[in-house]
Amino acid sequence: QQLWSSLVLEREGRPPIVIQGVGPEHLPLLQDVIVRHLQAAEKQPTPVFAVSAPPGFEELVRQLRRFGEVLQLDLDQQPAIPPETDVLFWIQPRVADAAHCRQLLRFIGRGRSAILAGSAYAVDAVARGDGLPGYRARPLPGGWNSLLQSVGLWPVPDLLLDRTAG
Repeated sequence: QQLWSSLVLEREGRPPIVIQGVGPEHLPLLQDVIVRHLQAAEKQPTPVFAVSAPPGFEELVRQLRRFGEVLQLDLDQQPAIPPETDVLFWIQPRVADAAHCRQLLRFIGRGRSAILAGSAYAVDAVARGDGLPGYRARPLPGGWNSLLQSVGLWPVPDLLLDRTAG
Protein backbone atom coordinates (compact mmCIF):
# COMPACT_ATOMS: atom_id res chain seq x y z
CA GLN A 1 0.00 0.00 0.00
CA GLN A 2 1.40 3.36 -1.05
CA LEU A 3 1.11 6.27 1.34
CA TRP A 4 1.86 9.91 0.57
CA SER A 5 0.66 13.22 1.82
CA SER A 6 1.00 16.95 1.32
CA LEU A 7 2.42 19.39 3.82
CA VAL A 8 1.26 23.00 3.99
CA LEU A 9 3.30 25.63 5.86
CA GLU A 10 1.36 28.81 6.56
CA ARG A 11 2.24 32.05 8.29
CA GLU A 12 -0.06 34.96 8.81
CA GLY A 13 0.16 37.45 5.97
CA ARG A 14 2.17 35.10 3.76
CA PRO A 15 1.09 32.77 0.96
CA PRO A 16 1.06 29.11 1.93
CA ILE A 17 3.95 26.86 0.94
CA VAL A 18 2.74 23.47 -0.29
CA ILE A 19 5.06 20.48 -0.40
CA GLN A 20 3.39 17.73 -2.46
CA GLY A 21 3.96 14.00 -2.48
CA VAL A 22 5.50 13.51 0.96
CA GLY A 23 6.04 9.80 1.48
CA PRO A 24 7.66 7.63 4.14
CA GLU A 25 11.03 7.85 2.36
CA HIS A 26 10.97 11.64 2.84
CA LEU A 27 10.42 11.62 6.61
CA PRO A 28 14.14 11.61 7.57
CA LEU A 29 14.64 14.77 5.47
CA LEU A 30 11.42 16.53 6.41
CA GLN A 31 12.78 18.39 9.44
CA ASP A 32 15.50 20.07 7.34
CA VAL A 33 12.98 21.05 4.66
CA ILE A 34 10.61 22.61 7.21
CA VAL A 35 13.43 24.50 8.96
CA ARG A 36 14.75 25.88 5.62
CA HIS A 37 11.27 27.06 4.63
CA LEU A 38 10.71 28.74 8.00
CA GLN A 39 14.12 30.46 7.81
CA ALA A 40 13.37 31.66 4.28
CA ALA A 41 10.07 33.11 5.50
CA GLU A 42 11.93 35.10 8.17
CA LYS A 43 14.60 36.43 5.85
CA GLN A 44 14.39 36.03 2.09
CA PRO A 45 17.57 34.36 0.88
CA THR A 46 19.65 36.28 -1.64
CA PRO A 47 19.95 34.35 -4.90
CA VAL A 48 23.37 33.40 -6.24
CA PHE A 49 23.78 33.69 -10.00
CA ALA A 50 26.69 32.19 -11.92
CA VAL A 51 27.58 33.55 -15.36
CA SER A 52 29.91 31.89 -17.84
CA ALA A 53 29.96 34.07 -20.94
CA PRO A 54 32.38 35.43 -23.52
CA PRO A 55 33.29 39.14 -23.48
CA GLY A 56 30.38 41.45 -24.23
CA PHE A 57 27.96 40.31 -21.52
CA GLU A 58 28.99 42.78 -18.83
CA GLU A 59 25.52 44.37 -18.81
CA LEU A 60 23.94 41.01 -17.93
CA VAL A 61 26.28 40.73 -14.95
CA ARG A 62 25.47 44.30 -13.87
CA GLN A 63 21.73 43.68 -14.05
CA LEU A 64 21.94 40.39 -12.15
CA ARG A 65 23.88 42.12 -9.36
CA ARG A 66 20.76 44.22 -8.70
CA PHE A 67 19.02 41.05 -7.50
CA GLY A 68 21.74 38.95 -5.88
CA GLU A 69 25.33 37.80 -5.80
CA VAL A 70 27.02 37.05 -9.14
CA LEU A 71 29.82 34.54 -9.59
CA GLN A 72 31.72 34.90 -12.86
CA LEU A 73 32.92 31.54 -14.18
CA ASP A 74 34.85 30.19 -17.12
CA LEU A 75 33.20 26.84 -17.62
CA ASP A 76 35.19 26.28 -20.81
CA GLN A 77 38.31 25.96 -18.64
CA GLN A 78 36.82 24.54 -15.42
CA PRO A 79 33.55 22.56 -15.53
CA ALA A 80 32.74 22.89 -11.81
CA ILE A 81 29.53 24.77 -10.98
CA PRO A 82 29.77 26.17 -7.44
CA PRO A 83 27.28 24.40 -5.14
CA GLU A 84 25.85 27.70 -3.82
CA THR A 85 24.67 28.67 -7.32
CA ASP A 86 20.90 29.00 -7.71
CA VAL A 87 20.75 30.02 -11.39
CA LEU A 88 23.42 29.37 -14.02
CA PHE A 89 23.71 31.49 -17.17
CA TRP A 90 25.97 29.64 -19.63
CA ILE A 91 26.36 31.64 -22.81
CA GLN A 92 28.07 30.40 -25.98
CA PRO A 93 29.93 27.40 -24.53
CA ARG A 94 32.97 26.48 -26.61
CA VAL A 95 33.86 23.30 -24.74
CA ALA A 96 31.40 20.75 -23.42
CA ASP A 97 32.90 17.37 -22.75
CA ALA A 98 31.47 14.57 -20.61
CA ALA A 99 32.59 16.30 -17.37
CA HIS A 100 30.74 19.50 -18.33
CA CYS A 101 27.59 17.58 -19.18
CA ARG A 102 27.72 15.61 -15.90
CA GLN A 103 28.12 18.83 -13.91
CA LEU A 104 25.17 20.44 -15.70
CA LEU A 105 22.91 17.42 -15.20
CA ARG A 106 23.90 17.18 -11.52
CA PHE A 107 23.19 20.89 -11.08
CA ILE A 108 19.74 20.63 -12.69
CA GLY A 109 19.05 17.45 -10.74
CA ARG A 110 19.49 19.41 -7.49
CA GLY A 111 16.52 21.56 -8.51
CA ARG A 112 18.60 24.48 -9.76
CA SER A 113 17.94 26.44 -12.95
CA ALA A 114 20.23 26.70 -15.96
CA ILE A 115 19.82 29.12 -18.84
CA LEU A 116 21.78 28.02 -21.89
CA ALA A 117 22.20 30.44 -24.77
CA GLY A 118 24.29 30.16 -27.85
CA SER A 119 24.53 29.21 -31.47
CA ALA A 120 26.31 26.68 -33.61
CA TYR A 121 27.25 29.59 -35.91
CA ALA A 122 28.80 33.02 -35.74
CA VAL A 123 27.29 35.48 -38.20
CA ASP A 124 29.50 38.27 -39.53
CA ALA A 125 28.44 41.28 -41.58
CA VAL A 126 30.28 41.49 -44.91
CA ALA A 127 30.34 44.14 -47.60
CA ARG A 128 28.76 43.20 -50.90
CA GLY A 129 29.60 44.71 -54.28
CA ASP A 130 26.09 46.11 -54.73
CA GLY A 131 26.24 48.13 -51.50
CA LEU A 132 23.61 45.98 -49.71
CA PRO A 133 24.49 44.35 -46.43
CA GLY A 134 25.57 40.75 -46.55
CA TYR A 135 26.18 38.11 -43.96
CA ARG A 136 28.55 35.19 -43.64
CA ALA A 137 27.93 32.31 -41.26
CA ARG A 138 30.80 30.25 -39.95
CA PRO A 139 30.51 27.24 -37.65
CA LEU A 140 31.67 27.57 -34.07
CA PRO A 141 33.37 24.82 -32.00
CA GLY A 142 31.07 21.91 -31.15
CA GLY A 143 30.55 22.61 -27.44
CA TRP A 144 27.07 23.99 -27.96
CA ASN A 145 25.77 20.88 -29.73
CA SER A 146 27.25 18.51 -27.13
CA LEU A 147 25.78 20.49 -24.27
CA LEU A 148 22.29 20.62 -25.77
CA GLN A 149 22.33 16.91 -26.55
CA SER A 150 23.25 16.10 -22.94
CA VAL A 151 19.89 17.55 -21.83
CA GLY A 152 17.92 15.95 -24.67
CA LEU A 153 17.89 18.85 -27.15
CA TRP A 154 19.16 19.05 -30.73
CA PRO A 155 19.91 22.28 -32.55
CA VAL A 156 18.23 22.93 -35.88
CA PRO A 157 20.89 23.44 -38.57
CA ASP A 158 19.18 26.49 -40.09
CA LEU A 159 19.73 30.17 -39.49
CA LEU A 160 16.75 32.22 -38.43
CA LEU A 161 16.89 35.83 -39.55
CA ASP A 162 14.21 38.45 -39.08
CA ARG A 163 13.48 40.01 -42.49
CA THR A 164 11.97 43.09 -40.84
CA ALA A 165 15.26 43.95 -39.12
CA GLY A 166 17.02 45.09 -42.29
